[in-house]
Amino acid sequence: MKKIKAIDELDEILNKRFDLRYFTTSMKNKTDYEKNLDSLYLLEDRENYLILLKRDGFYIADGFLLRDNSIELNFNEDLVLEYTFKRFDEEGVGTLNALGFKEALKRTQMELKFEDSFSEEIKLLDESYLNEVHDEIVSSFDKYYGCVPTADELIISIKNEEILGIVEENNLKGFIEFKVGSKRSLIISHISVLKKYRRQGIGKKLIEKLCSYAIKIGYNRIELFVNEDNEEAISFYKSLGFVEKNIKSIIYRR
Repeated sequence: MKKIKAIDELDEILNKRFDLRYFTTSMKNKTDYEKNLDSLYLLEDRENYLILLKRDGFYIADGFLLRDNSIELNFNEDLVLEYTFKRFDEEGVGTLNALGFKEALKRTQMELKFEDSFSEEIKLLDESYLNEVHDEIVSSFDKYYGCVPTADELIISIKNEEILGIVEENNLKGFIEFKVGSKRSLIISHISVLKKYRRQGIGKKLIEKLCSYAIKIGYNRIELFVNEDNEEAISFYKSLGFVEKNIKSIIYRR
């Protein structure tokens, strides 16, 4: 395993997704990895590659694996791998199973399209809210399946103006961490309402404010992934106009 020191080192590996000999588990592009550069590693075995993001006690893996099952995964750390797809690749998943990965969670993508009809006041959070945002994400999202960012990664999100919040009387009530995607879309990474402000319509207001921000920068879609068994969340998003898409995600652990 080696440390990735420059994001350009990933160019050749990311191009493997266009090589039919390879089963690739991720739809991420180079920009998606750039924020995490300080924690990125590469595990290589006979032209098989795992891009590894170091977390507290485990690694998040993205696989670029030859379909000949030639890889021998000699790696003793816990791994979490997310396979994102439009069409399920049974052969590729067989490779994951052979390496000891077990299915842990299924997610589905939801999307909201909108026109220029939102004009909410927008507050992008600064570093004074860093500890509150980080503590809330750590306490509200599973560390294995919630893509919990480090404080340093959240600082980058703040500097990139990618955390929007609702603050009233100097109290942070809720926030959305997001990133700019392709096809004029914003992608929600985390949305959370602090516990004492829940059931007050804050979640709906956050989505409306994100729509306003999207319109401001010329975008007209919001995307997110939600756990398939989280019926309450799916119902909430549908009530706001979100629809389920044909992109799915399965999280595996090893």
